[in-house]
Amino acid sequence: MRKVSLVILLSLAISSVCAYYFNKTSTPYFLSVSYKSNVDSIAQLFFNTGNGYSEKESIKNKVFINTQFQDLIFALPKEKIYGLRFDPMDSNGTIEIKSIKLFMQKNSIRELLQSFDLNTLNSLHQVNLSQKENSNLIARTDSNYSDPAIEIALAKSFDHWELFDFINENWLRKSILISLLITPICLALSYSENPRNINFKIFNKTRSIDWGESFSIEPEDCYRDTKTENIREIIEEIRFGKPWKNVIEKKFKQANPWLYEIISSPKRTKFIDDFIKPRDLKILDIGAGWGQFSIPLSRENYVCALEPTPERIDFIKAVANQEKISHKISFIGSDYLDLKFNTKFDLILSIGVFEWVGSFRLDKEPQELQLEFLKKIKSELKDKGNLIIGIENRLGLKYLLGANDDHTGLPNISKHPAELAKKLYKEKTDKELRCFTYSIAEYNQMLSNAGFQKIKFFTANPDYKIPEKIFPIINDHCELNNFILSENWINEHDGTDGTPLKYQEKLKAESKIYAMDRKLHKFAPSFFILAE
Repeated sequence: MRKVSLVILLSLAISSVCAYYFNKTSTPYFLSVSYKSNVDSIAQLFFNTGNGYSEKESIKNKVFINTQFQDLIFALPKEKIYGLRFDPMDSNGTIEIKSIKLFMQKNSIRELLQSFDLNTLNSLHQVNLSQKENSNLIARTDSNYSDPAIEIALAKSFDHWELFDFINENWLRKSILISLLITPICLALSYSENPRNINFKIFNKTRSIDWGESFSIEPEDCYRDTKTENIREIIEEIRFGKPWKNVIEKKFKQANPWLYEIISSPKRTKFIDDFIKPRDLKILDIGAGWGQFSIPLSRENYVCALEPTPERIDFIKAVANQEKISHKISFIGSDYLDLKFNTKFDLILSIGVFEWVGSFRLDKEPQELQLEFLKKIKSELKDKGNLIIGIENRLGLKYLLGANDDHTGLPNISKHPAELAKKLYKEKTDKELRCFTYSIAEYNQMLSNAGFQKIKFFTANPDYKIPEKIFPIINDHCELNNFILSENWINEHDGTDGTPLKYQEKLKAESKIYAMDRKLHKFAPSFFILAE
């Protein structure tokens, strides 16, 4: 109850201040000059708010030939005014001034604040002043005058706009209206989750960690692309102060150049850099790997790095500490399907993960686990949040022509539909195939079945891991076709080790045939998928 009362009082205070500001900025003050003139010209009023007279702090009005008195209206700034200067015209002629008055407009009522004595007006330069019997002021200039100026004498500075000028019935109405609008919002925010926390449930226990904190459990099985001791050695060197990029280069550039590229290439984030450009988002990086996305994205966002391989999550922490961005990342060592996030995310990444979902859990069929994975992601995204998938196309032209599958290392198996691929893999290895990629139509169907409504595909060449060219597919049209037909080519490689394929010319020739039919995008080697 006390919390509710404090929130209501705070919202009332905010409403009152906002209403005062709106009232102040919407209440006009103006100077009115009643005149008649024998020439068409331009009059200019300068106001000194403490910085002297300048064009910046002035306002111009047109003066028209007339035989009846008319009003020149000059809006004034709502600041303390120390002096006024009136330039009656910018050409030779005569202007007769009947009165100069200061008004304040409140709603539809014009309130007179001050009427100036015309006897107190002084000619500063290039204007002759005289008075008629009726006390009207006559200002004359001739052809030699280029900048006539009159001083409107002030006994003291203008400071009519005091606090209580604006606290009126109009202010009260605005305060009530704003309060009715923002109080529910303030109450909702006061009971929402702490935005600085990542909240989740794992094995029926609720956990909460802040940015910069970590939580890990030991996995039964997980993916590894190098020996555990290799990563532990790297972590130790980083902790002793050696730049992490130098350590990675020394360890892998010669011994395992493909892994070195996978870890260090700036091309890894090309899709996100070119098409997403996230900023100030809360991001979940599923299967964060070596932190290739978590580290760069955390510079302008908050990232939850989820990685089941223990030494990898420790590597990400070591790099984040060295880069001084660990306060923007929370570190969770777990399989994604083992926990349930209460926190909702703006963006969830599954880069090189979806195909592996069935490989380390044997309790269900891989396709069932993959659908469960997608539905879980859908439930943990905010409204209009997005999922990004980076993955191979089983119908990629290079696979159809005999390239090794990136996951099994075998050709001519994973390119087939799931049931046939399982059969062929069993015959070849006497093992169960549990890692699956799909075609563009199959990915679209799976995402739709999981509840995603807006699904966009992008081709990635030579693949999503180290993309050089990315083209969106819009209404079954894609610039990849024109790119290839314009004699462009990007060498394709074996996805298991990055070595260039030996049949580039054959790939190029076949690609042109598909491109001429405007269908090459369906046979691209990899896709990025953006699903809302």
